[in-house]
Amino acid sequence: MSAADGLTTWRDCVAAIAQLLGGFGTVDRAGRLVIRQFAKTSCVSLGADARSEAGVSDFRCHYAALTVATQSGSYAAGGGQDTGLTMAIADMPLAEKGLPDTRQGITDNLFAELRQLDYTPATVTMPGDPALEPGDRVALPQADGTAPEMLVTHFVWHYHGRQTLKSVGRNPYLTNNSDGTTEKLLRKVQNSAESKRLVYYSFTNTAALTVRTAETPAVSIAFAAVEDTSAMFLAQLLLTAEPEGGDPLTLEVRYYVNEVRVENFTPQQRLLAGAHTLALFYPFASVEANAAKRLSVRLVCTGGTVKIAPYSIKATVTGQGMASELPWDGTLQFEELLMPLQLTERKVILE
Repeated sequence: MSAADGLTTWRDCVAAIAQLLGGFGTVDRAGRLVIRQFAKTSCVSLGADARSEAGVSDFRCHYAALTVATQSGSYAAGGGQDTGLTMAIADMPLAEKGLPDTRQGITDNLFAELRQLDYTPATVTMPGDPALEPGDRVALPQADGTAPEMLVTHFVWHYHGRQTLKSVGRNPYLTNNSDGTTEKLLRKVQNSAESKRLVYYSFTNTAALTVRTAETPAVSIAFAAVEDTSAMFLAQLLLTAEPEGGDPLTLEVRYYVNEVRVENFTPQQRLLAGAHTLALFYPFASVEANAAKRLSVRLVCTGGTVKIAPYSIKATVTGQGMASELPWDGTLQFEELLMPLQLTERKVILE
């Protein structure tokens, strides 16, 4: 492999090798770069008692054919009467060289791996399990006795929180309909349902919060819509007030939208010592289509301290016509706790 093959970086080389083997590049727990293929057998069975939420598709995703297009011709494998998906590869650097028999062999070998990816798209939320990795096959026993298997294509893990496994895939029935009539009808129904469906963006705090006179971030939710719509923010906070000197303290709530403070709406609550429940509400009269918004709720306390235990904030942004999934925009948020600085007095003698 060289730059003449269109491979100019090590990442390009790894991607080309993974493509040839029908796998993907990743880094294992020992820090080694490895090429991993999707599992052929399930490594774990997650019953109803092992997961908190599960969304399982009503179709299986499997591939019936593969086509590889090169500069000198196209090569195919599979096909026949199978109603599965067809994968079309238009950019495969390692298939651009060699005799036609060699390129056909590459196509056949890749399809031999591809045809084994018979799985059911699903999304599962569960307690964190560090043993699971992308590429694993997971069985999901159902109440009707079936046990569809998902392939872990996406992986989200929250420190001291929940873990989400996602398996994505296209519906062969929508993709391979011959005249397109059924596909158009179902797409129309799906789009209509999407615009009327209520979507929830949820948040909870995984770490304890201590609120004093400085702004303390309490809630952060990013959301978007597929059409112009409206939305609302709802939250409940379970907190403990510790006033100074026995008097009530004042808790102030500040809203930020896309890092800009909402100046004309700053709720305040006076709290006596002890446990309290604080309910919050903020309306979004206008949410533009295809534009992400980021809501941040920050707390300020005067006259004492407010403490919030882990998982004691339950917040959500909800509305119709909102996107069910918001892609990552590349923003990383970090917080750093600095210990108090000690200043040492120094005497300067001027002569």
